[in-house]
Amino acid sequence: MRYWTGLVFFALGAYLFTAAVLHRRKVLAARAAAVAAGEPVHAKLDLGSVATMGEMMRPVILFFVMVVALQIVALYFFFGGDSVMALTDLVGLLFLFAAYATWMSLRVEYRMSELDTARKEEADRRKAAALEEAMAAARAEGAAAEPGLPPPGVVPSAS
Repeated sequence: MRYWTGLVFFALGAYLFTAAVLHRRKVLAARAAAVAAGEPVHAKLDLGSVATMGEMMRPVILFFVMVVALQIVALYFFFGGDSVMALTDLVGLLFLFAAYATWMSLRVEYRMSELDTARKEEADRRKAAALEEAMAAARAEGAAAEPGLPPPGVVPSAS
């Protein structure tokens, strides 16, 4: 029964690592498809967004994962942890920590929200350009239809 915990930790770590790699592949494929379609890929992050918070917290979380791992290793060897848990369990737990750190880093680094934001910004830019063109055409029509009136936005002088 001593080795089951380590094997479960290895299985969970393998799952996290696999999920991270698959997520990375999915995001890279979506970015490649966007580039092939001529769509924008990268966007500036909003400083108030959750994605920015994840980017800022990544080194802090990685630091604490490393500190906890080092503490567990130190406690295991200094206080005779082999009487409580097998070395396989310790290595499995450390592998789970490493897999979690990898999973979290890849999820923060390769996110779909950046691609979605870039697409939304491009659509907003196109709408604004179309609206500006429509307003310019309307101004030109109004000026051509009534030659005696001043163009819109100009106040006639009272002389």
